[in-house]
Amino acid sequence: MSDQQPTAPADVPPRAAAFYLSNAPIEGIDPSISQPSLVPIDPPDGMPTHIGSERVQYFRGYGFQIGQTYRHPAKRWEMSATQSFADDLVDTFSKMNADGNRVPVVDNHNPTLAKGLGRVVGIEERDGWFDPILQVVGEDAIRQASRSEISVGIENFIDGKGRDYGLALVHVAITPYPVVPGQGG
Repeated sequence: MSDQQPTAPADVPPRAAAFYLSNAPIEGIDPSISQPSLVPIDPPDGMPTHIGSERVQYFRGYGFQIGQTYRHPAKRWEMSATQSFADDLVDTFSKMNADGNRVPVVDNHNPTLAKGLGRVVGIEERDGWFDPILQVVGEDAIRQASRSEISVGIENFIDGKGRDYGLALVHVAITPYPVVPGQGG
């Protein structure tokens, strides 16, 4: 597997949903032994248990398995989720947060229709997985997260101040229909 950054196919505009991945590789994972893609966790240090009157629950999401090849079933692009690709996404996430850009947790991949459910508060690379740490706010959102899987949205990102971050984690969708089905860590 190459350590080269993935690129979108020529017919996909750079700001389009070019790199929506879920954590089910095309090869190498036995779907019969998959586990839930969202696992409740204790609040990270310094994080609230309530925002206003709303309860907050934190989840570790299995974003994607490092070292696997992923294929978009409809758009037909492929990418290798290399270690350097995952490391770069973690670094970019940190830079975005330091600049005040938050990564939302939403209920689907369509940004014009998506409902906000919370935000990504961290990313860990653990046991070969790229794991977003999600802060989900409110009982309805917590119930939805408890019943669903995740699909991460990765695309080129330029913020409102014109800062170009390149490929970045732009959202995590909590959905019963991830782009690539059969998730779990």
